[in-house]
Amino acid sequence: MSRVRYPESIRCIALVFWHISVAFRIAKRLQNNGVSRALNTADRYAQIRAIPRIREPALFAPLRIPTELELQARWFAGDFGKRFVSIAGDKIDIVQFDS
Repeated sequence: MSRVRYPESIRCIALVFWHISVAFRIAKRLQNNGVSRALNTADRYAQIRAIPRIREPALFAPLRIPTELELQARWFAGDFGKRFVSIAGDKIDIVQFDS
């Protein structure tokens, strides 16, 4: 007998139903053990969604935010450019930056 392959969507739905059935079994056990508040399906689903599934380090380190003094130094050194265009489309040349 050959094994039947189901589409990915059906397997995902089956997995969700499996998680729900596990949540119901846990809730029933908690009720039987005298726990006053059993986990309902929504609570269990929220717990499952909160667990991160990928635990890999970031590919790039987060960029450091420069201080105000560093930004001013870079601005006056001309690092951000010397020629700009205004909102109206006029060309603006900053002559103070010319060396």
